[in-house]
Amino acid sequence: MLALIISAIAWYGLAARPFLLETELKQADVKSLFQKDSIPTKKPNIDSALIAAEAKEDETVDSTSKYILLCGDSMTEQMRFALDEYAKKNGHKLMTCTWYSSTTTLWSESNRLSVLIKEYKPDIIWFTLGSNELFLPAVAKREKYIQDIIYEADTAKIPFIWIGPPNWKDDSGINELIKKNVGTSRFYNSSHFREKLARGKDGAHPTKDAAVIWTDSIAVWYKNQSLYKKRLALSHPKDSATVRPYKPSKEVCAPARENRWVVRILNPNDVPNLCAGEPAIAVVDTKKEGVNTGTTTKPIKTPAKKDSIETQPIVLPKDTQKIIMTPSPAKDSAAQQ
Repeated sequence: MLALIISAIAWYGLAARPFLLETELKQADVKSLFQKDSIPTKKPNIDSALIAAEAKEDETVDSTSKYILLCGDSMTEQMRFALDEYAKKNGHKLMTCTWYSSTTTLWSESNRLSVLIKEYKPDIIWFTLGSNELFLPAVAKREKYIQDIIYEADTAKIPFIWIGPPNWKDDSGINELIKKNVGTSRFYNSSHFREKLARGKDGAHPTKDAAVIWTDSIAVWYKNQSLYKKRLALSHPKDSATVRPYKPSKEVCAPARENRWVVRILNPNDVPNLCAGEPAIAVVDTKKEGVNTGTTTKPIKTPAKKDSIETQPIVLPKDTQKIIMTPSPAKDSAAQQ
């Protein structure tokens, strides 16, 4: 009799749906006894701490000065001018790091984002990448590299948004792949601009005026839908709000800031400029995508040269305009330290 009762309970517990009479008969959780634990297939997303903190915030936007890091491929080239106007209006400081012709593979294998985070200690990261992977036939293979880049930002617990490329043609899936991994509240999909932005001679990069339209749209999305909308004041440069001066609220060890560059052209052979005691960082030979030589460099702290213009070796595509890194005006040096 006991065996029949147990068999009946087990049979009902495995049924596709509960029986409905006048009330629902609750099923025993028998299925769990036959299911194996799932094994994670990718690095954990540790951004849950930031999400939890966001949930506790009120409607007040943090108006303090922030150090913004804009980095990625050549799409940062024109965007930086428009975003810098937002930074100046709201009392922020913008640093742009451009890596021409870069891909998710190169950023992942070189740990480039981790290096920049250690060098600049940003308060928030705006990251745009994917333009050089819009038409890949096997785009799914890039997922592991996308996950690595996100993991670098989340490990550092830095607010991070990924700005998708402003398509000039339909892509093969890179935008959806990025959104799937970073989430809609941290991804701005720019693909709707396919036929709405004026382009340069190459037909791909937005003009400087078009980049203003693009940046304005990102700012509206950021203030209304971004996970970090309370973390960064983004009044429009032309609105009536008072212009705020840049006043950092905390001291940080960020040697790379001392150069006072407004834009930096990245290349595979950059030597990390880190604080004393920072661990060595692997430097990757990116002449061929995905090849890691395993070599490392020692942390080096280079004093800033206040009265000179610092430059880095620049390798540009033929159809792009050369950008030289220039220091900010000397009169603003005290505020930028």
